[in-house]
Amino acid sequence: MAVPYPNFPGKHVGAPLVTPQRFLESAQASGQLVDFTAPTGVLLIYRRSLMAQLIRSEAAELLVRLGSFALWRLPGTGGAVGLSGDFGIGGPIVSIIVEELVALGVKRFFSFGLAGGLQPEGRIGDIVLCTQAIRDEGVSHHYLPPEREAKPSAEFTEAIA
Repeated sequence: MAVPYPNFPGKHVGAPLVTPQRFLESAQASGQLVDFTAPTGVLLIYRRSLMAQLIRSEAAELLVRLGSFALWRLPGTGGAVGLSGDFGIGGPIVSIIVEELVALGVKRFFSFGLAGGLQPEGRIGDIVLCTQAIRDEGVSHHYLPPEREAKPSAEFTEAIA
């Protein structure tokens, strides 16, 4: 039996009760969030050991530890690049973190992680540039029109490659 997806089409058009901006305003009012200038871009790091190594080797400065995430600034980039990690994996938590970072002023994100592969020619340590992903995780339907796949722009893919 096929189940339609999403189960409640159009649910994303309703007004949310809790927004990232309201969350940050509450954190600021309670003294959990102090004023700082957010980095322009943030690397989202999923591997704890890599996150710890970058913090140590780059002398990263902790800007804020709030709710589900911590935000660090890399001084060697003039403060333009930050790190966030140790927040778990999966589309729902990443969307929460990204929305909160956008509310803080972050403009660009680069998701850096590990994944398995199904291609027999793949080897441990290969770097893979994802050029499309099947959308069936439940989060992207809140951000993009319904499609089977999500694809970055050709210009972005070419620049990263």
